[in-house]
This record gives sequence, C-alpha cells and structure tokens, in this order.
Amino acid sequence: MIFDYIQKQIEFVKKFFKSLEYKDRKKVITFFLLSIFNNFIDFILVFLTLILFENGSDLLSKIFFISITSIIYMVLKILHSRFRCHFTDLTYTFRYSQIYKIGNEILKTDFELLQSDTEQLKIEKAYFSIFSGGNKGLEFQLNELLEGLSLAVVYILSVIVVFFFNPVYSVISILLFSISFFMISIYTKIKTKYKEFLDNNIATTNFLISQEIKKENILDTKYTRRLDKLLSKNYYLNNEYLDILKKMTRKTLIFETMEQFLPWLGLLILLLVSKQYIDYKNSLSSIMVIIMLVNYLLNQTNRLFRTLRNVYENFESVENWSQYFKDKVYPKSSIINDEFLNTFLQKDINIRFDKIYYRAKDEGDYILSDISFKITDKDKIAIVGTNGSGKTTLVNIILGLLKPSSGDIYINNQKLKYEQYKAIAKYMFSILPQENSLFNLTISENISLSDNKNDLKIYEAIDKVGLSKKISDLTKGVDSEINSQEDNNGVEFSGGERRLLLLSRVVYFQRNFGIFDEATSALDPSKESMFYDFVKNKLQHVGMIFVSHKVGSTKFSDEILVLDKGNIVQRGKHEELITSEGIYRNMFVDEDEMEEIDENNQ
Repeated sequence: MIFDYIQKQIEFVKKFFKSLEYKDRKKVITFFLLSIFNNFIDFILVFLTLILFENGSDLLSKIFFISITSIIYMVLKILHSRFRCHFTDLTYTFRYSQIYKIGNEILKTDFELLQSDTEQLKIEKAYFSIFSGGNKGLEFQLNELLEGLSLAVVYILSVIVVFFFNPVYSVISILLFSISFFMISIYTKIKTKYKEFLDNNIATTNFLISQEIKKENILDTKYTRRLDKLLSKNYYLNNEYLDILKKMTRKTLIFETMEQFLPWLGLLILLLVSKQYIDYKNSLSSIMVIIMLVNYLLNQTNRLFRTLRNVYENFESVENWSQYFKDKVYPKSSIINDEFLNTFLQKDINIRFDKIYYRAKDEGDYILSDISFKITDKDKIAIVGTNGSGKTTLVNIILGLLKPSSGDIYINNQKLKYEQYKAIAKYMFSILPQENSLFNLTISENISLSDNKNDLKIYEAIDKVGLSKKISDLTKGVDSEINSQEDNNGVEFSGGERRLLLLSRVVYFQRNFGIFDEATSALDPSKESMFYDFVKNKLQHVGMIFVSHKVGSTKFSDEILVLDKGNIVQRGKHEELITSEGIYRNMFVDEDEMEEIDENNQ
C-alpha cells in the first residue's frame, strides 16, 4: 500500500513537470536545490560552531567563521525567496491550467452521463481539489512534496555528517527520529479516526441550526410539529460531538506533551553520552552548542513528518482530481472524414425524427413517447407545452445531446446512427438559450466563443441585430468587457440588449438551424413583437425551432407541436389550434377570448 501511495505521488509530480517548459523546469530544480542548501546551512552553522568550541579556537576565528557563514546564509535566503516566487507562480499556473482541462473533459463527456449524480459528484470533487485554498488542493500538495523531499535530503546529510564527527550522536539522532515518527503516526491516526465523524456532525448540526433559525416558518404546522424534535436532536448531536472532541483531545494531548518532552529527553541523553567524548574546557559553551544541535535535529524531524502528514491528509483531494481523468470512455463517432460530414452540411436539409422514445433509465416511465416530426432548413416550428411536458428533453435529443431509447433519425432521407447524428448536429444547430448566458469576457469573445474569431463576421452579426450603434460608441468597441455579477467595471446591457447579443451568436455561426428556447422571456410585449419580426426578416434562410409558453412565436410558425406528458397531443398552425378544443387553446386564450373566437367561427 505504501509503495502504491508513493507511486501516485511520483505520477502527480511527473504531470506537473510535463506541464512545464524546459526553462521552468530548471527554475523548479534550482528552487529545490536552494531549499536543501537553505535548510542545510542551518545545520552546518550549528555543527561547525560545535567543532570550533570543542577545539578551543580563538575568539577571532569564531567571529570570522560566524560572519562568513551568516553572509552565505543571507545570500541563500535571498536567492531562495526569489525562486520561491517563481515556483509559486508555476504551481498557480499549473493549478489553473487544470480548470481548462476539466472543462474540456466535461465538454467531451456524454450529456446523459453528465447529468448523473455520480458524475456530478466526481466533477465537484475534482473542482474542489483545484479551488481549495489553505492546506488543500494541488498547489499545497506540490509545495509540501517539495518541502518534504528537501527536508528528507537535509536530514540524511545531517546524520551522515554527525556520524563522521561522532557515531554515537548519529545513533541517538536516528533513535529520537524514530520515536518522533512513531508519535506523529499515532497522532495522525487518532485525528483521522475521529475526523469523519466530526465533519459529518458539524454538517448535520449546521443544517439543523439553519432549520431552527427559520422562525418565519413557525406558522407552518408541519414545521411547528418538527421544531421540538429538531431542537432535541441538535442538542443530542452537540453533546455527542463534545464527548468525541474531548476524547480525541485527551488522546492527542498525551502525544503532544510527549512530543514537547522529546527534545529534553534527547538533550539529557546527549549530555550524558558526551561526557565520555568531550573534554569540557569551556563547559557552558559546549553544552549550549549541544542543545542547539539537538534542537536542530529534532526540529528537522518534526518539520519533515508534519510535512509528510500534510501530504498524506491532502492526498485525497489530489486523488479526486486524478480519478476524474481515469477510465473515461468517450463514444467514437462513426464519421471518419470531412467528406461524409460535408454531404449533410449543405442547403435544402431536412431532418426527420421517427417514433422517438426516451427514458432516463432502462426501467421506468418514458419521458417522451412516439415522437415523430420533420423539419427543413426553411421551416419554422414551435414546441409548446406546460412544465414537465418533455420540451427540454426533446430539444436535447434534437441537439444530439441525448440518445433516444428507441426510434430513428434521418437526414435527407438517410438513416443515421445516433453517434453519426450527434457529430453532425453540433455543426447544424445554433441555440439561443433561455438564460442570458453572457460571460465575463469581451463582446467579441462572447459572440464567437473562441479566441480564433472572425472580426468581419462579428461586425456583420452585430449590425444585423441592431447593436452596432451602441457598440461603436464604446471606447474599446467589440473588445469591451461585458458587465457580469463578478465584474462591475464592464459594459452594461439591458435585458433586451442581452437577448440581441445572444442572437448575434446565431447570426455569427450561420448554422442551418436555430433553436430559440424561451427567447423572449426577458422582453416586454412590444419588444417581443419586434424581436420576432427581426428573426423572420433577418434569418430567412435558417430553419427555426421555438420553445415557448408565449403565443408570439407560434403565430408565424409553419407547424406547432403541442406536448403533454411526453406525447404530441396536437399539431398544426396557430389558426387551426386556437379554434379547436385542447391544451393549446387553454394555454393561450382566456374564457372571454374563447367565447369571442367561438362566435366568430359560428
């Protein structure tokens, strides 16, 4: 088990080194060597002082030696601090490079898998290992590993030097080292044993406290009946928590006390042993130097094993990060070349969905049942239905994000496998989402969603949606940052302007089809009408799918699909459906309007 653990740590360091350029690798190695020298110079200073005092050197020699050593020590400290800045910058860069790496993995992950609780938990843990501050995460692990390795090298060198000076001192140092290691190991086990319980208890207690604080819910009879139970449970948990905490504190206190006593024990042993080897011409100075030597060796021991303990405790977060990238299987596309792809990315495209069924698991109710319809790149269709009717699931299947449980998909009358359709769909569809998904980036980056942007196409898209005047008046134009919740210094856009900016994405990518998911949810009725007029006039050569609760998008649609409980229960044009009994009429017409429509029909 220990070898497996060491191997994983080595793999982690290898990944870090592989991410660096050659010059940066040299900086890390230099920092590591400086860390060794920086720690070892402390020992040399103490050890050589001991030799000087034992050999009865004159005062001038002692002053000269200490001065020279101090100058070297300060120079090494300055160099070490400088290279620590480089190392910190590299670990920081490595940490944030993993954000993009995880982001790319998420984009490659199957959409259905992405929605599972297991995958979401893996992603959450992986992100936690990156974003964790303090004594957690990738940066902390790299720092502790390098610190631990340098301390281990220094300790070995120190013991070797002491051995040549006096083997007995070396044996005593190793003995004290072993005792310290044993104590810290037990201390860590005690902490680990109770940690999970204490963490779970704190989480539960916080939840119960939050329930108690909600005094505004006191009128809720269900809550009132639960309140006493919550209070008593919280009281019990707090008492249990305190009992465990006391037990853990008592046990760890014994080892912490012994750990503090260890230097004195070591000093006593060394003083007793040194009587046989040292002629105390200057007994006080010799004793003081021995004290310094013992303290140094024990401090190195404690530093080393506390560092190793931190590495061990933090290893779980690194393992979560590493585990996310392991055993990932991505569906391979059946499309093997661009020629096959280009046969479908042309004008006059028609897509047909035939008898589509979908359910989230192999067992359970179908979310969609017997869905069949056809759309060309000149059609405008609307998908309407109440909440939970299956609209979002159907859109995800159209986009190729979800694989139907059964059914067939045809493009230009050619039946495709799901993997083939999925690969083609991402080049055929643009989507205007319900949320204002604008990022804390520049205007051009928000439109192109890429660094490889076409400026001419961006300006054309902005002009088509009617935002060229506003953006041209900005100091930085399309390079202006968009205001978001995280940044208050960006350009402000109203709700309607944000929708138009998102629409410019659809124009920019010039795909065969556009999907508008509640596209006018943030617009008032007058602007909603203007929006749909714009869509009809400016995007005439784009097939459109509107997902909406509003009648604005359905009036000019070539076909309306009405979903209820995963089935298409009505289909037709607005004029036909509004005059027929059914869900569509009930959604968009109140009772007075129904009577008026019925009278006109009669």
